[in-house]
Amino acid sequence: EGKGDKTGEIVAACIRLKSRIVEEDEFDNGARQLLNLGHTFGHAIEQKSGFETPHGIAVAIGCAMAARAAASLGICE
Repeated sequence: EGKGDKTGEIVAACIRLKSRIVEEDEFDNGARQLLNLGHTFGHAIEQKSGFETPHGIAVAIGCAMAARAAASLGICE
């Protein structure tokens, strides 16, 4: 980390938040669904690629797809 770089702190805070949500909603029936952005598209990408596309990359692409879909629906800019 460089001087003034807060990346480590931000990542640690995200991990704590995700951990808390997962602990509170073990079976993905409520608040944990907030963590799923991009996963529906991502899982389809993984499957269609014969699982050659890594999960993280597939989910990142899925996030972009979800954002574009929301923009085209006028839900966000």
